[in-house]
Amino acid sequence: MIFYGATGSCDDGKWNRFLDNPGIMVHSQQTDPATWGLSQVGAAMFRRGDVEQAKRVLEAVLPEAAIYENLMAVQKMPFLPSLGRFEISFSKDGKGNWLGDLAESGKTPVELYEDVLKRLGDTTSNSGRIVSDTRQIRRYATPPLLLVDTPRTQSATGRLCDIEKANDSLSDLKFTSQMAWGSLNAVALDDAAIKDSKRILIAAVGNAANTGERVEGGYLIDMGKAPVLIEPFKADVTLRLNSSKAKVFALNPLTGARDAELKSDCAGKTLSFKLDGSQKTIYFEIVSE
Repeated sequence: MIFYGATGSCDDGKWNRFLDNPGIMVHSQQTDPATWGLSQVGAAMFRRGDVEQAKRVLEAVLPEAAIYENLMAVQKMPFLPSLGRFEISFSKDGKGNWLGDLAESGKTPVELYEDVLKRLGDTTSNSGRIVSDTRQIRRYATPPLLLVDTPRTQSATGRLCDIEKANDSLSDLKFTSQMAWGSLNAVALDDAAIKDSKRILIAAVGNAANTGERVEGGYLIDMGKAPVLIEPFKADVTLRLNSSKAKVFALNPLTGARDAELKSDCAGKTLSFKLDGSQKTIYFEIVSE
């Protein structure tokens, strides 16, 4: 969750293009709720270390001469950082290890992926999904979904309407949604696990676009203009809590103030509420006693 750049509209430090037309611009994230709206989630994951560091080390040893040659062979295995901590080292004796030899074997990326999983004895990952060795990050090809599942931060991003097809779910955050694309995130704000937290931030983000923006055949024809529009987010959400009393508030997206309380049901240590698209915000707060 490293953003490409805070802004792509900087002119001599004055951001003139942004000031003249404060909308979403190419290669930038300012005013873009679909990216900037997830900054709090990304910050919590990174600064608190919510996502555990991989325990498995995947070191590709290559001949020293490879330093001066094309390393495209290693780039044919982009899945390695998803399976563990990926490292490259070079040997002076001209010999490589099993992973380095695979990188230079000339096999296709699919063949390399299958070989690596077999060599690792990894039966959790397969052709349809890739799972980190901590199981906290799980990515599916069909349906396209990314799940981040930790005690303090839980996130589902991608084709949320097909979450059931993945036959997988987050530990405490459950939902059904009609969103063809979206990101639903729960972040404990008090360093406790989500189920024990007294304050939880919910970030629910859909697609965003400038007013009048036109995209044809994958190409941006007209960037449009302000204001930025965001797709209303719709989902039925349940959260497992070690509390029988909890409330849900819609937050003002500019100030963070509690604008309104949502109707919710807290019974049997399960909090249920609906995001029906009428709340003009992407931020919600859960407060439990």
